[in-house]
Amino acid sequence: MRIVVDSHIPHIQGLIEPFANVEYLEPVDITTSAVREADALIVRTRTRCNAALLDGSRVKFIGSATIGTDHIDLDYCSSHGITVRNAPGCNAPAVAQWVFCAIAAWMRHHNIATPDGLTLGIVGVGHIGSIVARWGRQLGFNVLLNDPPREMAEKTEKWRRKRMALVKIGTGLLMTFSLPLTSCSASATSSRSTRRSPATASGPHGICATSISLKA
Repeated sequence: MRIVVDSHIPHIQGLIEPFANVEYLEPVDITTSAVREADALIVRTRTRCNAALLDGSRVKFIGSATIGTDHIDLDYCSSHGITVRNAPGCNAPAVAQWVFCAIAAWMRHHNIATPDGLTLGIVGVGHIGSIVARWGRQLGFNVLLNDPPREMAEKTEKWRRKRMALVKIGTGLLMTFSLPLTSCSASATSSRSTRRSPATASGPHGICATSISLKA
């Protein structure tokens, strides 16, 4: 078995060698001729996996060290018997660190030394939000969760209670949003309620914003 791997994927060298012949290439060098005799590819978003790359190859598996698959033609892969796997949540700890950096910068600006008495409201409790919640509790924040889709899917009372508590507090808390990127989430994080947000980041798959709304 021959596997072509993006040479910029960290910590992968040495893991696959016991099972296959591995070739590490720069993204720019992962070309049609380079993958023609490959059985599998392990790539990042820099590599467009479509007919232009894959036609005439024997590739049957594509692994992507990314949360999304926008760089992969999934219809083409499905019709040609190519299995595709990505890595949802692989960057979640890094995004959670970014959230707490934004909060720490705000706390420092306002001479707040500890999170005692601060409430951290988390909208979207998925890969990122779950980590932010866990770390927030460990740091001493009062953590409240808000995730209506998860509430509906899990059908448990705990989500209803936590959502009501979040709405009741309103102002007087730190808000962080970790949501899939849709027209609704983009509107929510750009609305007047979050215009004072010290940090907002968005990408092709999601949006994360940290909004500070504490009473004077």
